[in-house]
Amino acid sequence: MVEGVVDRVPLDAADLPGYAVRLYDAYLQRPEIVRLSMWARLENSPRGALFPADPTKIEAVERAQKDGAVRADLPAADVHAVVIAPALTWSPTSLIHAAAGEPGRRRPRGRRGRLRPPFR
Repeated sequence: MVEGVVDRVPLDAADLPGYAVRLYDAYLQRPEIVRLSMWARLENSPRGALFPADPTKIEAVERAQKDGAVRADLPAADVHAVVIAPALTWSPTSLIHAAAGEPGRRRPRGRRGRLRPPFR
């Protein structure tokens, strides 16, 4: 189930910020899956990948690196991990912010837009 959410989100290596936004949307649509993934994290040893990255997504990042569209000084798997992390910033398991924001205020749309600037 956990891998299914990430697998359903298409990666366009030429638009990594867009990928982060689509992940964010998927996490808000299925918060129970995000919670399950964090539970799996608690149960697993703190070594290695908890959920291996989809090889086709890593290959897409590698192609974008070769084309000069994505920085090439990091391994493609690390680039992928760095893009995923901001998408979790306001997820149900965030250590920084609550997913719903403040009572009576709608935050998802504004927060969604904030995922783009750090990658430009």
